[in-house]
Amino acid sequence: MKTSLKNPPGRLARIATLAIATLGLGAASALALPTVKLDITGQDFGNGNTVTATSAGVISTSPSFSYAVTGTVDGTGEMAGLVQPGTPIASFVNSIVVNGAKKLSGVVPNPNAGGSLSSKITLLSKTYDGTLTIKRVGEVTVSLKVLAEIQTNGKVTLNVTNVSIKKNGVAVSGSIKFRSGSAVTVNTAAEISFKSLNQNAQEDGGPLSLIVLRGKNGTSKVTVDYTTNSGTALAGTDFTAASGKITFVKNQLKATITPPIEITPNSIKNTPRKFTVTLSNPTGGAVITKGTETITIIDND
Repeated sequence: MKTSLKNPPGRLARIATLAIATLGLGAASALALPTVKLDITGQDFGNGNTVTATSAGVISTSPSFSYAVTGTVDGTGEMAGLVQPGTPIASFVNSIVVNGAKKLSGVVPNPNAGGSLSSKITLLSKTYDGTLTIKRVGEVTVSLKVLAEIQTNGKVTLNVTNVSIKKNGVAVSGSIKFRSGSAVTVNTAAEISFKSLNQNAQEDGGPLSLIVLRGKNGTSKVTVDYTTNSGTALAGTDFTAASGKITFVKNQLKATITPPIEITPNSIKNTPRKFTVTLSNPTGGAVITKGTETITIIDND
C-alpha cells in the first residue's frame, strides 16, 4: 500500500495557484518563500507501505538551506505495542540507531551555481537500520530509508521507503503514524552582510558605528563573529583592535557592532590610512555575502 499526502494549501497558496493559472507562471516563480513547511500529519509507514509527501509552498533560491524533521508518532495495530503514543520522532530514530536523530536536522550547501534550483538538492538521504530489545516484546528489527529533497520547481518532498519492521523475525502488522504537528521545515539561509563596504572615519570623529544586516530569512536566531584587521592603519596606534559576536534574534534584521570601534586621534599629519573589519563563523544556517568592510581614516591635522 502506498499513501500520498500533499500539504493542503492555505489561503496564500490558493492565491498563488490562481496566479499561476492566470499568468502562466512556473511553480518556482510563484510565492517563493524563505521558509517552507511540509506537513506530514496522518502519514503512516509500515511493512508494505511508504510515505510520499510534497509541500504546497515553494522555497526561494539560496546559497544554502537548513532543514528539520520534527513531531511525534503513534504505533497502530500490532505496532502499538512497539511504539508508544506520542513518541518523539527523534526518540524513535534513536531507538534504531544511536544518535541517529542528529541527521533529522542540518544545513546543506546549495551545489548549484548562483544558488539556483537547476538540479534537485538532497536535504536528507539515510537508511536507518537497527535492532532493539523491548521488554515483554522481544527482539525488534527496524529498517527504512528516508529521502528529503528540494525539487527544481522549489517544492520540498519526503519519501520513506524500504520499510521492514519485524518482531522476533516475523513482520509486524499495523503501522507507525505521524501525529498532528509533524513536519519537515526547510529554511533558506539568512544572508549576513555589512550595510556598507567602504566608510570614511574622521580621525577626531569619535567612535565608529558599523551596521550589519540580516537578509532573506529572519525566522531564526543566528550569530556571526567580527574582527578588526590592520592595514595601513595600525591597531593600537590608529584604532583600537576589537572582536566579538553579533547575535540576531528571531525577526531581527539589523544589528550594530557594540561597543563602537574607537578611532585614535593624534597630532601628526598623516595620509589616509585603512583597516578592515571582517565577519566570520556564521551559525544557524546563515551565510556571509558581504563580509569585509574597509574603513579609511581621514586625517584632521
